[in-house]
Amino acid sequence: MADSSDSSSSWPGFLAELNRTFGLIRDVFGYALPGAVFLAIAVMAKKAGRGGFSLADVQAAVPIPVPAWLCFLGLLAACYAIGDVMAAIAYMWNGVAKCWQGRKAKKSGQPNPDLLDNPTEVTGDLLEIRLRQSEFFISLDRRETLVLMSGSMFVALLGGWLVFYILKWPALILLPIAGGVLLVQFMTGLPHLRRVRDAIREADKLATERAKAAPDLKATLQRMVEAATPKLQELITAADPKVRDLITAVTPALKELVKAANKALTPP
Repeated sequence: MADSSDSSSSWPGFLAELNRTFGLIRDVFGYALPGAVFLAIAVMAKKAGRGGFSLADVQAAVPIPVPAWLCFLGLLAACYAIGDVMAAIAYMWNGVAKCWQGRKAKKSGQPNPDLLDNPTEVTGDLLEIRLRQSEFFISLDRRETLVLMSGSMFVALLGGWLVFYILKWPALILLPIAGGVLLVQFMTGLPHLRRVRDAIREADKLATERAKAAPDLKATLQRMVEAATPKLQELITAADPKVRDLITAVTPALKELVKAANKALTPP
């Protein structure tokens, strides 16, 4: 069984692995699943004779035989790409509003409180808190994934019903619309990336300032030992022989205690 030091040293690694797991869950439930639902609606509409397409139509469009594993990977990629379009539609109003608020803040030279309060905005103070206390964000990341899945799934369900059952649009119409949606996402995403980059710089500055302000316990202990050593020598010289023997006997234990304290205060 691992000791407590191994457990404490593995805790940051566990949190990092947990964050990566949340990222994978976000991709699956926020993008791939809504994309799969949209494609499933297309298949159901084809069977109902209302529009859409079937798996036979997809196979007929591929001129060469394709292995089953490659079909699975292609289907997974298609679900993810379509889910990205669903998410882009769901977040389009938010992305356009953030882009406008960011331009307004840049023009005035003052931070925009509406932009900083946006739940999808990344700020330096939150990044610095995540660096110190990653476990605080577990619930936030989970709820953010649920919000993303809700928005993407809403667009997939409503959009699939509207496109394949009501409007019966062919790919000739769907592809330009999807391209336009992704263009808006791309244009509004670039300013967001610029703000994220600035937030990372701010978080690094905050972390550096916090590290400088934190007390150096190891250096303080070292100064205390250096200051006490001459006084201890004087006390040993002037002390009674029995007291001198006692001090001499406990000196190795004190040295080991100071050594253990230095080791505990030294970062891994």
